[in-house]
Amino acid sequence: MERRGAMRTGESETRATRHARQFPTTHAGSSGERDDTGSHALQRNETQAAASTPKRPRRYDHVVARLRLPRAVGLCAVALVGVLAGCGHDDPAPGRAASPDVAKFLAGWAEAVGSDIDATTGYPKRVKRVKDGMVMVLIPAGTFQMGAVPGDVDAKDDEKPRHSVTLSKAYYMDEHEVSNEQFEAFATATGHKTTPESAGQWRISDEKEIDRETSGASWRAPLPDGKQPSEWRRHPVVLVSWDDAKTFASWAGAALPTEAQFERALRGGEDGRKYPWGEVLPPPKNSGNFADVTLALPRSGWKFETYDDGFAHTAPVGSFAPNAYGLYDISGNVWEWCADFYDDHYYASSSKIDPLGPASGTKRILRGTSWGDYVLSLRASDRGGDSPTDANEVIGFRCAKTLP
Repeated sequence: MERRGAMRTGESETRATRHARQFPTTHAGSSGERDDTGSHALQRNETQAAASTPKRPRRYDHVVARLRLPRAVGLCAVALVGVLAGCGHDDPAPGRAASPDVAKFLAGWAEAVGSDIDATTGYPKRVKRVKDGMVMVLIPAGTFQMGAVPGDVDAKDDEKPRHSVTLSKAYYMDEHEVSNEQFEAFATATGHKTTPESAGQWRISDEKEIDRETSGASWRAPLPDGKQPSEWRRHPVVLVSWDDAKTFASWAGAALPTEAQFERALRGGEDGRKYPWGEVLPPPKNSGNFADVTLALPRSGWKFETYDDGFAHTAPVGSFAPNAYGLYDISGNVWEWCADFYDDHYYASSSKIDPLGPASGTKRILRGTSWGDYVLSLRASDRGGDSPTDANEVIGFRCAKTLP
């Protein structure tokens, strides 16, 4: 790796050539004497210079010097010109990007949290949105492997082929799913009615039936029979459609993440894992809210009989350990809407740089699994899709914001 300020080979030769041209050295016979540009001449020049150099100023000479106005004014003028010449010319060092206009980027929608700055981008590592108080975490740009890992016998066709994806810009991502409290702030400020609220009915699951149509619940009371979980405001909002999620994100000054952004964030920098935590089941303790022994649904064979997260439905956001990027519940708790259209053959033709998904479709991407879904959906490459107008109690969302 080339170090900043190190002399390149070609640069060194150029300087040597320039030095030889300006200070040539010629041998004069065998006497060892050199011409006036050689070492003896240099010594004579130094002697002459010493003889002509004024003596060291005495203690109060500097006071006298101040009275020599023309010289003093000239020195001040030179110094001032030097200072002014540097103003407005803070050129970045070779290989480094110019300082970003962070204030301009954050203006009106977010503010920095703390003073921890990312060395690569120059942006704060954490910011807080103004309208809903959500903290967002900076995810680095880079290349990763997207899709099913080699040897994953459980992988579906829509997770293949595994392919290299480069996200050219870093991006912020909500540190946890949007909560009921945050969605309530949005609904209060805008008067927004969710798709299910407007339609008058939506799907929920209870201990007897799965995905039954009902008119007795909403995002404000998502449990069967219109109940609210304890600490309801801290739970992730559910029973919201893709359209609702997108509208919220726009209001908050953000957007829904692309599927590629979501998978990179979910993997936490570990591309080769089958599951977000590693290769084996059940998940380690405190990994997240999954279909476990406390699952309040009649889904035999779906549960981790040796894992207990302590929640029958959703859990309050941030209840479990974050991943390597500092994101909570990026796997489990609720499925999360992404910006892309869903296509089960998309990976075969996906863009390698900043993919945005298919140009059209009838479904939108869902990633991250939930508290009530089959164990195979916990794999890091698992993906699904649903109608943008659909909503149920296992779907929520979080937002993202790409750097300029």
